[in-house]
Amino acid sequence: PREKVVKIPAGADIRRFTLEGKSGARARLGLPESVPVLFSVRRLAPRMGLENLVAAMPAIVEKHPEALLLIGGKGPLAGFLQSEVDRLGIGRNVRMLGFIPDDKLADHYRAADLFVLPTVALEGFGLIMVEAFACGTPVLGTPVGAIPEVLQPFDPRLLARDASPGALAEGALRLLDGDPKTAFPPEKLRSYVEENYTWQKHTEGVVRVYEEVLARRG
Repeated sequence: PREKVVKIPAGADIRRFTLEGKSGARARLGLPESVPVLFSVRRLAPRMGLENLVAAMPAIVEKHPEALLLIGGKGPLAGFLQSEVDRLGIGRNVRMLGFIPDDKLADHYRAADLFVLPTVALEGFGLIMVEAFACGTPVLGTPVGAIPEVLQPFDPRLLARDASPGALAEGALRLLDGDPKTAFPPEKLRSYVEENYTWQKHTEGVVRVYEEVLARRG
């Protein structure tokens, strides 16, 4: 019965994913200071939509020739994605990073102007969205699964119209043409996580359910 279902969101580790600034993160990762950087980290599998994100890059590069897309993760599509990068002639604009160690992940979020979640199907709670927010980086996501549940209440501009390459390019350019971190201040992004998506909030929600059940049983 629907009245017996309680939804308790997962959370980000806000002690690990912190606001420490874009410049320092880029310096630690050896990234250029002044170019637009997009980042996505996923398992490299078909439902993740990374092929559409790669296909969106020529349109982004046409307007921002120095734009850099960083893709982290391993999976069966790694070879195909690299071949698409080569075919489209955007090798200088896309870096396939492979597995990113846990101790480097937060810096990748911080270094990016925009995190992109290009999912095409079966997206549950996207923990990487709130991790990026906790590091002060806005997220462009597709209207798939639970992605709108996280992004829509914060700002509808963070949702692409669909998961196609054209929609991803359009959404990314809309955000990059301004200054994403001016339009979406890092402190505001982090506050949204602290108010809604921490493991402390999650734990409190679980405890509250047990307390309510025990109270009904007397």
